Amino acid sequence: MPSPKKHRDQKKDTPQTTEESLKKLIDDARTKSEAYKKILKSLNTNKNRD
Repeated sequence: MPSPKKHRDQKKDTPQTTEESLKKLIDDARTKSEAYKKILKSLNTNKNRD
């Protein structure tokens, strides 16, 4: 079972408000979306070269 101190430390790393949590989720989704687009573009480019 984790110690109470570790539990408190974990809370410091998480956003404090719902708005901050939502912003973080949106930023993560945007970053992942951009990465997926680059991967798909790269795969399509490589496919056309063959």
